[in-house]
Amino acid sequence: MKTLKCIIVLFAFVGLTMIGCSEKSQLPNEPVNSLEKVTTTDYTATITIISLVDPGSVKIVGLNMIVKDMVVLTRYEASSDLVTADLLITINFKFNLNTGEGPSHGKWSSVPDAYPDAMWEGSFTGFRTKTGESEWTENASIIGKGVGGIIDGMKNFTDAIIYSDDIYERTGFYGTASGVIKSK
Repeated sequence: MKTLKCIIVLFAFVGLTMIGCSEKSQLPNEPVNSLEKVTTTDYTATITIISLVDPGSVKIVGLNMIVKDMVVLTRYEASSDLVTADLLITINFKFNLNTGEGPSHGKWSSVPDAYPDAMWEGSFTGFRTKTGESEWTENASIIGKGVGGIIDGMKNFTDAIIYSDDIYERTGFYGTASGVIKSK
C-alpha cells in the first residue's frame, strides 16, 4: 500500500509540474511569446495652442488659483506620423497668485492625422516655475496608450517643456517635446 501511495504522489507531482510550468496551461506545447522584442520609435514635436474649448471652473483659495477641467485644443506636430495630430487636453492646475508657479495634471486624447481609425489616450503631470520677468516654464511628463488601428497597444512616453508668458492664463502656451513610442 505504501508503494502505491508513493507512485500516485510521484505521478501527481510530475503531472502538476508539466501543467504548472506553462504560461498557457491548457496548451502546454504551444510556444510562449513573453519575450517578444519591443520596438521603439523616437520622435520630437512642437506643441501650439489652437483654441480654448472650455475655461473650466476657477476658484481662489488663499494665495492659490485652482482651475479644474479647462479644455484646450492644441496642435502636436511631430517627426513621426504616428502621433502628429490635434490634441484635446483637459487641464487642472493650482498656481500661486503671486508667482504663477504650481503643479498641473490632466488627460488628453488625439486621432493621428495619418491614421483616422486610431486614437491616443493618456495623461500628464507637470510643474510650472517662473523662469523670467514674464515667462513661465513647465516640465511635463506625458504618457499615452494607442487604441485601434496601427497604434493599438502602443505606448507613448514623452517629456515636454511648455512655455507661457501669462501668469494666470494657460491659453497662450507653446512647447517642445521629445518622446518614444514602444510597441511589440
